[in-house]
Amino acid sequence: MLFRSPTASSPVATGPLRIERTATLRTASFREGVRATDVVSRTFTKVDPLPPAKVLAKEPGLRVERFPGEWNEIPDDLEGRAPESTWIAADVQLPKTVGEHVLLTLRGALDVPADDVYTFELTSDDGSELWIDGRRVVDHDGPHGPTGKRGSVALAQGKHTVKVVWFNATGGAHLDLQWARPGEVMARVPAGRLTH
Repeated sequence: MLFRSPTASSPVATGPLRIERTATLRTASFREGVRATDVVSRTFTKVDPLPPAKVLAKEPGLRVERFPGEWNEIPDDLEGRAPESTWIAADVQLPKTVGEHVLLTLRGALDVPADDVYTFELTSDDGSELWIDGRRVVDHDGPHGPTGKRGSVALAQGKHTVKVVWFNATGGAHLDLQWARPGEVMARVPAGRLTH
């Protein structure tokens, strides 16, 4: 397919563009009818959203498991390890006295209100990961202060399995999960959308 370079008479974007199918956009800035920048070309590929999972999670909140240990990164496999304790959290949050040298997993289901691309921001001190339907969406592993990292995924309306893994080596401790659809402001994932 032949793509033409934008000219001074090309359509002008005056706000956000909604792209509903795979498309290549070619853009440039013009001043007084003369191109003032190079042409930038980007292809946007439409993806099918992940279908809802077949989960029976009906009770509110997420199941939390606590593992003591010397953690500097999230292990590849926690299966087979027995947690020191378990409880239910209303949402993605830490208990008031979480302590040091600890790793938590928070598991359950996320009820997605509509088919769309969702951006998630996981803020943590120390490392954390967000998994949805078995896919790692945010990788914010390693020792660090309270910072956020984002990832996006297309999700179909309905329930999706969700897992957050977090560890604290020493010092401060923080964990928060926010989300937004395109054009929305990031907001905390509501407790009413989480079940186990």
